[in-house]
Amino acid sequence: DDDDDDDDDDDDDDMPAAHTGAPSRRARAARTEVLTSAKLRVLIESALDNRTANGAREIVRAFAAATHMTDTDSSIAVTYKYAITSSTVYNDLMFATVSRLHETFAKLLPVKQRTGKAPVAARHLPSAHSRWSTLRDAIKSFLKNFLHLMTQVTDTAMLVMLFKNLEHYVPYAACFPALPKKFLRELLKVWSTTTKKELRLVSFMCIRRLALDTPFPFIEQCMKGLYLSFVRNSKVMNEQSRGAVAMMAKCIVELVGADMVAAYQHAFVYIRQLAIHLRNAI
Repeated sequence: DDDDDDDDDDDDDDMPAAHTGAPSRRARAARTEVLTSAKLRVLIESALDNRTANGAREIVRAFAAATHMTDTDSSIAVTYKYAITSSTVYNDLMFATVSRLHETFAKLLPVKQRTGKAPVAARHLPSAHSRWSTLRDAIKSFLKNFLHLMTQVTDTAMLVMLFKNLEHYVPYAACFPALPKKFLRELLKVWSTTTKKELRLVSFMCIRRLALDTPFPFIEQCMKGLYLSFVRNSKVMNEQSRGAVAMMAKCIVELVGADMVAAYQHAFVYIRQLAIHLRNAI
């Protein structure tokens, strides 16, 4: 099922309004529906209260439109089924979808609980479920647009909320080989550069979840990413940076302890290099 996962930039993954043939831009725009509060309540009831597959697909279409509502390319905007013109509708849609859609996914595609500290096996991913093919495109669209939203948000409180909820979606992201790498890249940027302790902590928790809920050897990429990000951002040790550097070091120790076999290979390469960096930083 994952042979086309490298085409993550294809437009059809954002689930625009379904159509046949090749309708004109004007025809597509004419079918775009303004998402009202009343319509949003219907979507929430179907997708999040009743947790139906059709409801999930429909609210994902609305979420895709919302995450791209500020895009300057109007030719892309008209391909979405919904248009969001109200800030209240936008806020309600984003909060409800981000914080609750994982419950619908979990009901329709139950995630098998990982045992122990070792990374999850591929057979335990949601993609092993018999209903996976019916929700695969919707889940991929949602995750891609969630990732896009992460890259656009600068408010700390909003990022904390996104990252806290992202943990629930990691098992689904793990079903698409390209997506964990993209999430890891964005999380590492925040983890290694933020000045906010809570934001650094929740970003690390997401990285740890990615490492353990994505089949081996992805945990090795997470270990390497944490270490290299730590090195790049701890070259100067002073009173202001001491706390952040210490916290990043604890995060690395935490992840390394999750898989000692994988950690050994990285330790063999990096311990001497780390000692040199620390000596130069003191």
